[in-house]
Amino acid sequence: AVKRHGCALRFAADDVRADPVVVLEAVRKDGRVLEFAADDLRADRTIVLEAIKTWAPALQYAPSDVRADPAVVLAAVRKDGRVLEFAADDLRADRTIVLEAIKTWAPALQYAPSDVRADPA
Repeated sequence: AVKRHGCALRFAADDVRADPVVVLEAVRKDGRVLEFAADDLRADRTIVLEAIKTWAPALQYAPSDVRADPAVVLAAVRKDGRVLEFAADDLRADRTIVLEAIKTWAPALQYAPSDVRADPA
């Protein structure tokens, strides 16, 4: 069922939620289901990147070390600048990442620290 409808992962047994093949297939259909994947799969950068492709806010379900990965966060903010909110603090202060975020959603600047917001560039 999960392979047909990614959202079914929400109701799947723990062993299904821990199956990387099933979870990868599910997040490719609907990134929102990353929330229901086993913890170790939510920490898998490949799975998180696939989830972000279909729903950038899936970043919020990744653990802090993944949300501190510049490549993952950059991929997410390029899809939807609003996800800057879920990035690690040091990445919310990264000028390159902030500029990419505001290209897709200008109000993302609100998630940057004041010194970055004060930068006229």
